[in-house]
Amino acid sequence: MTVSTALGRRPLVVGYGNPLRADDGFGWQAATRLAGQLSETAARVLAVHQLTPELAEDVAQASLVVFLDIHEGGQPGVLIEQALEGGSGQEVVAFSHDVDAEAILFLAETLYGHRPPATMLSVGGSDFSYAVGLSPPVDAALPVALDRVRSILRSSPLDRPPRLANPRTARP
Repeated sequence: MTVSTALGRRPLVVGYGNPLRADDGFGWQAATRLAGQLSETAARVLAVHQLTPELAEDVAQASLVVFLDIHEGGQPGVLIEQALEGGSGQEVVAFSHDVDAEAILFLAETLYGHRPPATMLSVGGSDFSYAVGLSPPVDAALPVALDRVRSILRSSPLDRPPRLANPRTARP
C-alpha cells in the first residue's frame, strides 16, 4: 500500500515562495516542476507564493504533506529535512505573511479534525534580490529536493511512526 491509497486520501506537496525574488522562488519552482512530472494520482501539487490559512482545508484532506521552501542562513544549496509535529496554535497570527507550515497543520487539525504527517524540505538560500531564477547552489539542489519528494511519496504509511491525537481536538 502506498501513501496515496491510505484512507482514500492522497499526498499533497506545497511549494511556496516568490519566483521574482531569486532563491525565494525555490519552493514555487520545485512545485511547478514536480507538477509536470507526477501523475494526478501520485499527489496533488500546489505552487503558491505564500502559505495562507485557506490551505488548511487542502492539508486536512491529504494523507501526507510535503512543504518545499527556502531558508536564510545555513549553507546555500544544502537540503534540510524536518518532520513537522504541529504547534500549539500560537503560530497562527493575524497577518497571512506570517503564517508558517506548523500553523497550517494546527488549523487543519483544529478546523477539520485531521492533521496528516508532514515534512518540510528546505534549502539554504543566498540570493533574495529582485531577480528571476535561482542562484547556482540552489539550482543544483533542486533535483536533489525533487528526488527526495518522490522518495517520500513512494514510502508506505506503515514506515512512518504513528502520530498520537491531540487530546484537545480528538473526537470520540
